[in-house]
Amino acid sequence: MDPEKLIFTISILFLITLIILLLIRLNVVNKRLKNKSFAYQRIQAEKIQFEKLLDSVNDIIYIADDKGLFTYYNHYATLLLGYTKEENIGRRFQELIHKDHVAHVQKSYYNHFAQNLKQSYLEFQIKKKDGNIIWVGQQVTSKFSADDPTKIIGFYGVVRDINDRKLAELLLSESEIKYRELFDNSSELIHSIDTDGEVLYANNSWLQKLGYTESELKDLNYFSVIHPDSHAHCTEFLETVIEKGKFEGITVYNLQTKAGQKITVEGSVTITQQNGKVYSIQSFLRDITKQKEAEIRLTKQENTLRQITETINDVFYLYNMQDKKYEYISANCESILGANKDFFYTHQRYPKLFVHELDEKKLLAAHKIVESGIPYSIDYRITVNEETKWINEKSFPILDDAGKVVANSGICRDITDLKQAQNIIHDQNIEIGLSIQYAKSIQEAVLPSEKRVASFIADAFVLFKPKAIVSGDFFVVDKINTNEGNELLTLIVGDCTGHGVPGAVLSLMCNVLVRESFTRVEVNTPAEALDFIRKRLIAFLGSQQEKIIQDGMDIAFSVLDQVNSKLYFAGANISCIIVRGNEAIEHKGNRQHIGYMDNPKPFSNHVIDIEKGDCIFLYTDGFMDQFGGEKNKKYSKKRLHQFLIKKSHLSMAEINKLLEEEFMIWKGDFEQIDDVTIMGFRFN
Repeated sequence: MDPEKLIFTISILFLITLIILLLIRLNVVNKRLKNKSFAYQRIQAEKIQFEKLLDSVNDIIYIADDKGLFTYYNHYATLLLGYTKEENIGRRFQELIHKDHVAHVQKSYYNHFAQNLKQSYLEFQIKKKDGNIIWVGQQVTSKFSADDPTKIIGFYGVVRDINDRKLAELLLSESEIKYRELFDNSSELIHSIDTDGEVLYANNSWLQKLGYTESELKDLNYFSVIHPDSHAHCTEFLETVIEKGKFEGITVYNLQTKAGQKITVEGSVTITQQNGKVYSIQSFLRDITKQKEAEIRLTKQENTLRQITETINDVFYLYNMQDKKYEYISANCESILGANKDFFYTHQRYPKLFVHELDEKKLLAAHKIVESGIPYSIDYRITVNEETKWINEKSFPILDDAGKVVANSGICRDITDLKQAQNIIHDQNIEIGLSIQYAKSIQEAVLPSEKRVASFIADAFVLFKPKAIVSGDFFVVDKINTNEGNELLTLIVGDCTGHGVPGAVLSLMCNVLVRESFTRVEVNTPAEALDFIRKRLIAFLGSQQEKIIQDGMDIAFSVLDQVNSKLYFAGANISCIIVRGNEAIEHKGNRQHIGYMDNPKPFSNHVIDIEKGDCIFLYTDGFMDQFGGEKNKKYSKKRLHQFLIKKSHLSMAEINKLLEEEFMIWKGDFEQIDDVTIMGFRFN
C-alpha cells in the first residue's frame, strides 16, 4: 500500500476508535448519573471537550444515519466545504458528491451495506459551497445495531482533502502517456540501448525505417543494424561514452535495414546513469540519406558551375559582407571589368578606381541596398584604358538561418553594345514618333473640323476616338453637286482594315477615293459611289497580279436632301440607324466590304423618307465591339441602340458627351480594341 494511504488509514482508525470510546463513555455516564444536576454538568463538560477535540482535527469528521443524513458535522468541514453545521445537519451526504462521481460512490456503498463491511475507503470528488471541485479520500466505518450486530444503522466518516496529491498523480500519469506517445509518433528514429548494445526500446519510426517488428527487439543487438563501414566508428563511440559518462555534439554514421539497405543517420545522444555508472544510452536520430546524396550532387554541380562560370562571358562573384572580402570571382573579370582576380581578393576599392564619376554614388548606394536584404539591378559605366564601357550588375543577398544578411552573390555583364543599340533605337523612336505625329497632323487636316461640321448642319456631332495616335477610321461631311446642279449634303463614316499607322495610310487613300467619287459624272447614287470606290481600290491594291491585297474598308455613305426630306444611303457592312420616337430603325448595308473579293455584287441603294426630329446615326464597329463591364463582354449593337433611343431627346452635343462617358465607363481598365467613330445629326 502507498505509505501515505497507510498513514491516512491508521490515523482515521485512531480517530474513529476515539469517537466510539467517547460516545460509549458519554452513554455510560449518562445512564449512571441521570437526573442528577452534577452529573448533567459533567456530561455537558465532557461533550464540549469532545467536540473541541473533533473540531481541532484537520479532517472532516461526520456521523450519518443509514439513510445518509448528517447527524454530526465537525468545524473543519465548515472550513473546507463552506457549509455551516446548520446547513448540513439533516442533509444527504450524496448532495455534496460531484455529479460525475455519484454513480460510482452509490455503487461502492451499496456493496458496503450489502456485504456488511466494517470499513471501506474510496476516493472521489465533492463540490464546495463556492462551486469549486476537490478530490477527497473517505474512510467509512459502519455503525451496527446493539440488538442486531449484522444490521448497519449508520456510519462514521473521516474525509481528507487529497486534491493536491490526486492532481499530481493525474498530471504525472498524463505526462507519462504524453511523452510515450510523443516518442512513438515522432518522425525521428529514437532508441535506447544498454552498455552491451542490447536494444531496450525503439519507437515506431525506428522500427518502420529499419524493417523490424516490436517482437524482434528483445533478441536484437544494436550492432547488428550498424552498417559494416560504421562498425569501428560506433564501437569506439560507445566505449568513449561509457568511459566518460557523457556526450556532447552530433554523431553521424550508417545503419543497415533488415532488407540490407544502407541509410545515413545524424543525431544526438543522452546518457542515463545509476549509481554513478552508465545504465543506458538514448539516441535521437534522423535519416539524412537523401541529404547526403544531395550534398554529393551539389558538390558536383558546384564544380560544374565553376567550370561554366569560367567559360561564359558574364562575371560571377560571391562577396562575404562580414569579412568584407570576395570569396569568389570569375577568371574573366579582367576582360569584362578591367581588373584581375588578385585586385578583388586584395580588398582594393573597385568603384573608386574604375567606375565613372557620375555613376560611383549610384553603385555605392546599391551596395547599401543589398546589405539591407534587398536585391538590385543597375547599369553603370566603367573606364578601362580610357574607353567607356557599360556594365549591368545584378546582386542578391544571402541570409543565414537567423535571417541576417551575411553575403551577396552577383553577375556583371558587359552591355556596351546593347546600350549603343538602345541609343540608336531611342533616336529612331523619336524620329518615328515625330513622323507619326506629322501623320496625325495630316489626318486631322483631311478630316472636317467640328466647326466645319456645324457650318453644314447645326445639330450634329462626330465622336472620333482612335485606338492609337492615328486612326484607320475616317469621316466626311461635305457638300456635293448633282448632275442637275442641286447642292446636297453628304455624310460618310469609313472603317479601313487595321488601326494605327497601317490603318491610317489606308484611310487616307480611301478618303481620297471617296472624294473622287463626288466628281464623277457616272456616279449618281451612294450605291454607284461605293461600286466606283471598290473598283478603283482593287485596281490600286492589285496592280501586281501575282500579289493581290485583300485589305479594304467598311463604309456608310449617305446623302441628305433636306428640301425633299430624303436620305439616300448605301453601306458596306455598316448600317444607317434612324431613331424616331422610341424606335431605332435600321437600314442595313450590304454584307460585303470595299476591296477584293471572289464574287462581288453591286451595292444596294436605299431611299429613305425622313421626318422632322429624326436622329440619324452612322457608326463603325469599334464602340459596340469594345470589351468591358463587370463580365468583360462586348458592348453590343443592341445596347448601343437602346442608349441612343434613351438619349435621343437631348441635343447632339449632349449625346456626344454622354456617349464618350459611357464608353470610358464600360471600357474601364481594359484596353481599347479598335478605333471608334460615331456620327449623329438631327433632321430639322
